[in-house]
Amino acid sequence: MLLWDVRIKNTGEQARDISVFSYLEFSFHSINIVGVCETPEPA
Repeated sequence: MLLWDVRIKNTGEQARDISVFSYLEFSFHSINIVGVCETPEPA
């Protein structure tokens, strides 16, 4: 799991609006699912 703590400071004169969105990604690259993620045998 990766968590980020980000702080942003507006150093300009003009007030600005920012938007922050959450992001979630599932990754199955390390799970061997038969018939789907099998590594081909070298020729």
